[in-house]
Amino acid sequence: MDGEIRGTVIHLEGFNTTLGFDDPPEPALVLAPKIKQAAQEMTNLSTKMAAIRRDKRLSDVGRAEALSSLDADRAKVEDSLSRIEEGAKVLENINNAMLEATLEVPALDPTDHNSRMDDGEIRQWVASLQGDQRQRYLNDLVAGKYPRHARALARSPVPSPQQEMGLATLRATLSKEDQAALAQADTRKASIAWVRTATGAMRNILAKRHIGPTA
Repeated sequence: MDGEIRGTVIHLEGFNTTLGFDDPPEPALVLAPKIKQAAQEMTNLSTKMAAIRRDKRLSDVGRAEALSSLDADRAKVEDSLSRIEEGAKVLENINNAMLEATLEVPALDPTDHNSRMDDGEIRQWVASLQGDQRQRYLNDLVAGKYPRHARALARSPVPSPQQEMGLATLRATLSKEDQAALAQADTRKASIAWVRTATGAMRNILAKRHIGPTA
């Protein structure tokens, strides 16, 4: 497990499978050492599991008891994965805040009921548009004619076509500097997804308690 995580493939004999890592986006490398640590812990667990299964001195009952004795090792890996996932959530919160700031979509004050009602009415009205009226409105929206509408649509609490319209409108009006910041945010989002895919794969393997041939 020395070196980078990029392109690493690990054979886990005890789980009768392999664990591979695609090349991560650059921001994901901040969590790479922790992912490598968890992978090493899983490798150690796998080695112990394989040794127990190959031990011809053990009966089926003895082998099952020996495998159960590795629960602490398994818990160690699970704890490492939880810490990685917590780190990914922190990165996601930071990225969302930076994205919100870049797109100028400030969250409304929870006590500002009038603005919240206005947002809802705008979204309902836009959702009701049909045909040519809807297309004319979208053209005007993208042209920057309704910045208040764009923010209301982008603030939708539920992912929807209207929300995407608002976000797309805000993206179209960004400066070159903000466009670059937005591209960085997209890369960080891909990095967070990479981390979650990696930990998800490791958890799926870890769930295989009784996989693997005996000697």
